[in-house]
Amino acid sequence: MLMASRLLYGLARQDVLPRSPGMVSPRTRAPWVGILFSTVPALGLIWYVASKSDSPVVTNLSTTTALLLLAVFTVVNVACPVLRRDPGEGFFRSPGPTPILAALLSLALIIIPWGERDTIVYQIAAAMLGIGVVLWVLTG
Repeated sequence: MLMASRLLYGLARQDVLPRSPGMVSPRTRAPWVGILFSTVPALGLIWYVASKSDSPVVTNLSTTTALLLLAVFTVVNVACPVLRRDPGEGFFRSPGPTPILAALLSLALIIIPWGERDTIVYQIAAAMLGIGVVLWVLTG
């Protein structure tokens, strides 16, 4: 949830979303519209999970969320050495092989089903990624 408002801010700044989630407070520079927009669904999800915590829907969605976050961490850590090679403006530094090690560990956590991960979790993740690709193509 900490990154949700920043994600909305970044998407709005890149014109993937309407500009309103990209509005920031003049005093704190916090993306206040993104914070409000991400808080409302979060409160709804908290209420739903609290009332239906033993539901397989909640279990599958939370497992899918964790799986997709691991995929994001993998991609970001693979991007680090690529960014490190470009000594242009905004030069990026990362400590030695740490990003590659982190990418490999994140990928291992995706591939190796440490718990008994249901097939439905991978199907939900694939569907979410498919929706993301379709939205990316439509906005591109």
